[in-house]
Amino acid sequence: MAQQPRENTWWRDRFPLNWQGIKDTLLGETMPQHMRKWWFATGGIPFFLFFSLVVTGILLAFNYVPEPPEAYESVSRITNEIPFGAWVRGIHKWSAEFLVITLILHVLRVTITGAFKKPREFTWVMGALLLVCAFMAAFTGYSLVYSHQSYWAAVVGTNIAQSVPLVGPFVANLLRGGPELGPETWHRLFALHAAIIPILMVLLITVHLVLVRSHGVADVPGANNERTYRFYPDHFLTEAIIFMVLLFGFTIVTIISPPALGPMADPLVTPLHTKPEWYFYWMYRWLKLTPLAVGVLVPVTLAAIFVLWPFIDGWIRKRAPKTEYQPILGAVVALTLIVLTIWETISP
Repeated sequence: MAQQPRENTWWRDRFPLNWQGIKDTLLGETMPQHMRKWWFATGGIPFFLFFSLVVTGILLAFNYVPEPPEAYESVSRITNEIPFGAWVRGIHKWSAEFLVITLILHVLRVTITGAFKKPREFTWVMGALLLVCAFMAAFTGYSLVYSHQSYWAAVVGTNIAQSVPLVGPFVANLLRGGPELGPETWHRLFALHAAIIPILMVLLITVHLVLVRSHGVADVPGANNERTYRFYPDHFLTEAIIFMVLLFGFTIVTIISPPALGPMADPLVTPLHTKPEWYFYWMYRWLKLTPLAVGVLVPVTLAAIFVLWPFIDGWIRKRAPKTEYQPILGAVVALTLIVLTIWETISP
C-alpha cells in the first residue's frame, strides 16, 4: 500500500487559524467582467507603488541624514557613491510621481462610473484622503533633498500653509519648528515623510480595502455586470504585470537619466525662478494670478469639497434628481487644472 503523504501541520499547530477562510476573504472576491480592461487596474497599481515606495524609502533612510547641510551631502553620497544608490533613488522618485498619477486616474475613473455614490461614500473619502496624503508625502520628500530649488520650494510651501485661515500659523510653525526654516525643520519633515504620513496611508489603505471588499466593486451602467471572474489570480496578476512594466520603465529612465541633485541650498540667495514639482504647478500658477489670501482659501475649500463630494452630490441630487451636471463640472475642473499646469510649465 502506498504511503499517504504526511500533512505539514507545523504552522497549523502554532497558529490555529482558519487559513482557507482568510485566503477566501482576502483573495476570493469576484469581479465584474468589465474590470478586465486594463484601465480598471488603477485601483490596485497605487498599492504596488506604495509598497515600492516603502521598500526604497527604507533603503534610502539607512543613509540619509535629516539635518542641513548633511542632508544634501547624504543624498549626494547616495546618488554618486553608494552602489545602486542612484537606482534606488530613481525608483523611489518615479514611484512617487506615478503614485500621484495613478491615484488621479483612479479618482477620474470612479467619478466617471459614479462608483462614489451610496453606499460607497466613505470608500471615496478614504481614497480622497489618500490622494491628499500622497501630495503631502511628495512635498516633504522633495524638500528633504536640501538642494537650492527644494529649499526654496519648502519656503514657499510653508508660507502658503501659514496663509491658511485660522490654523495656518500653527501648522506652519509646526512644520518649521519656529518662525523660519532651520535645522529643526528637516527633522520634522523627515518624521512626517518617513513615519507619520506612511502610517496614515497604511491606515487609510486598510480601511479603503475593507470597505471595497465589503461593498464589492460598483456596477457600471451599460456593462455586463452579471459575468464575473476571480480577483485572484486574474485581476491581481493583471495589476502585478502592469506594475512590473512600470518598474522596468523606471529602471530604464533612471539608467538613461539618473535623478538630478542640483546645487546645495543657500538660504541667503533667492533663486530667480522657484518652482515646485509638476503636480503643484496648477496651484503655483493660481497663486500668481490671485491675492495670497484668495489664492490659498480657494484650494483649501476645493480640497474639502473634493473629500466630501459624495455627500454634496447626494444633497444636490435630492433637490434636482434629473440634473446631469457632473460631466460638465468634471470637465471644467479637469480642463482648468490642465490649463494652469501647462501655463506654469511653459512660463519662465
